[in-house]
Amino acid sequence: MGHGGDGGDEPPHPFGGGFGDHQNDVVLPKRRGMTRWNATIDRFLTEKHRKRSAGNKEFRKKQVVNNRGGTCSYGSACFKKNLNRLEVFHRTHVNKRGEFVDPLVEEQYDALVAESQSQASQPTQDVDVNVFLQNSAFVTAIGDIIRPFKNQVNEENNDEEDSGEDEDN
Repeated sequence: MGHGGDGGDEPPHPFGGGFGDHQNDVVLPKRRGMTRWNATIDRFLTEKHRKRSAGNKEFRKKQVVNNRGGTCSYGSACFKKNLNRLEVFHRTHVNKRGEFVDPLVEEQYDALVAESQSQASQPTQDVDVNVFLQNSAFVTAIGDIIRPFKNQVNEENNDEEDSGEDEDN
């Protein structure tokens, strides 16, 4: 019942090594030819990949809470689904029944909710958007999102200047 080259009845595991003669017995993933499959296996067998894999395995052992959000970052998930970070945290830490997967996570969530509510009760300060718009690095990083907003701000400023001129005359 082992993987690869040990005479067991299971096909070799692609990440486990020890492929021997059974490498060709592996069921190939769809849309992948044998040449590409062999190149993939060769990459998995490199020392660099094995070190990285071992390091990742050790890191996962140290994690207190398992990541349930997939490969998507919090910021990306917030933007794509138009959610705030607290909502994304909740969605990625509950099961299908809406129950938290870990009591520690529920405590963290409750603390974040309390912090969020305390910050919401504090008055906010207005920020001059033009300060950000003059920073080319900010505009480059935000890109397509900020450009229409920049045009809108410029139009509003032009309207204010035009109305100011009318009042003087």
